[in-house]
Amino acid sequence: VVCGQEHRLTKDRLDQAQVASSRGGWAMSFAAAVDTARGEGDGRHTSAGTSVAVPNHIGSELLWPYQRADLSPKDAPGRISGRWVDVLGGLAVISAYFHDNEGWSERNCALARSLRWTTSAVTAPWVIAMDANMEPEKFGRNADIQAMRGSVVRPSGGTCRFKEVWKCYDYFYVCLLYTSPSPRDS
Repeated sequence: VVCGQEHRLTKDRLDQAQVASSRGGWAMSFAAAVDTARGEGDGRHTSAGTSVAVPNHIGSELLWPYQRADLSPKDAPGRISGRWVDVLGGLAVISAYFHDNEGWSERNCALARSLRWTTSAVTAPWVIAMDANMEPEKFGRNADIQAMRGSVVRPSGGTCRFKEVWKCYDYFYVCLLYTSPSPRDS
């Protein structure tokens, strides 16, 4: 299973990507990137876009109960996608891309709420692969993230170079399957 953040494919290019991935033996869920105005962002005129890719031989489908690939909130489009993957009895795999240099801004709080609602609605364990654009310690200071009762799984080193310093902004947030009481009990 491969998760991606910031693929920069807008809706008009997603059909081509879907066909190409299918021909290559992959099932995909995409959240489309958004067009940005000239002078905004880094000058490439698109931002965001997430994806979850699963080899066809594993088996996957859109997340129930949503039955759509793009799980992004309206005020933060192109930021969350997901699939149900047929491994270990079923696993919800979600890809998330938080806004850069904003910490817990309203847009990033909306993403956290959306992730909480999504993970509470699926009937399977979950894993979120993300570019959080903040270090795990800061990520864990949000009430919606805390309510999900997951665990950060991170590399030992940095994943993003910022002003000559490596920081860990890319990591996983994983459902705690055997907590007491279970996150599923609430």
